[in-house]
Amino acid sequence: MPNLLTWFQGNRNPSISETITTGGGIPFDLTGSSVKFKMRAIGSATLKVDTAAVIVSAAAGTVRHDWSVADVDTASPYLAWWEITTAGKTQDMNEALIEFLAHAPVARDYVELEDLKKTLRLDGLSDLDLDIREVITTASRKVEDHCERRFWADTDANQVRYYTPSYTNILDIDDIVTITSIKTDDSGDGTYENTLAVNTDFIREPLNAAADGKPWERISVHPTGTHFFPTSYPRSVEITGKFGWLAVPSTVKTATKLIAHRYVKRLRETPLGIAGFGMDGAVVRIMSVDPDVSELLEPFLRRRFR
Repeated sequence: MPNLLTWFQGNRNPSISETITTGGGIPFDLTGSSVKFKMRAIGSATLKVDTAAVIVSAAAGTVRHDWSVADVDTASPYLAWWEITTAGKTQDMNEALIEFLAHAPVARDYVELEDLKKTLRLDGLSDLDLDIREVITTASRKVEDHCERRFWADTDANQVRYYTPSYTNILDIDDIVTITSIKTDDSGDGTYENTLAVNTDFIREPLNAAADGKPWERISVHPTGTHFFPTSYPRSVEITGKFGWLAVPSTVKTATKLIAHRYVKRLRETPLGIAGFGMDGAVVRIMSVDPDVSELLEPFLRRRFR
């Protein structure tokens, strides 16, 4: 099989076919043989497909697997191979990469594959797709590590998180775009008996975050409220809501693309961080920190209350 085969998630056409050959490239006569098609997800030993293949022409060594609905239901890269059994003896062919693609962005990644490929002038080529996808994910996580926050929102609007306050009147929280409830455990017994009311007991900050398309990242006790954050016990504040950002800022996408571009270039062209040679033959090394990336991400660095 070729190095990389691609289908879209849910598509069952075309079937996958192959000509089984000997080491010299001569078609193997499958008369009296049986063939199975096998496929597993990368990193997994569990077979997603383990099915008898159709022998199209025994003399010509041609075989085919017709996809079932269950075969193509998950967007993911897989490794696939043919298993030939002749006279009770089994031989596996080499594994080949198969990828099922979804017509949707990869969750939690800040750059799409085709967008980055166009920037890299690799559009129309697919041999590096798996590597580039991995690089995009790595670059996205690198941005999050640098900023100490992530820019995707939970799919569940009622995620529950717990916090231990250091101050009675202010609490740093994870980025949140919808707050369902804030409760406190004043006695340390694990029961959150007090429910705080927005704009009466607490204020969400920054005050105009929602209007600017940003999340809230801090809770302050309202001066006229009757509740304070209990600092004597761990996990004394329970917050339920939708955490993260509703939309990825464009500058975050650009920074991710710059990091990914650097990693792809290194994968394709450079050994051990060597980016190339100057006019005088001196080695030019990739900088450990890209100043453009730092400038783009500087406004998004998490600055917690102290």
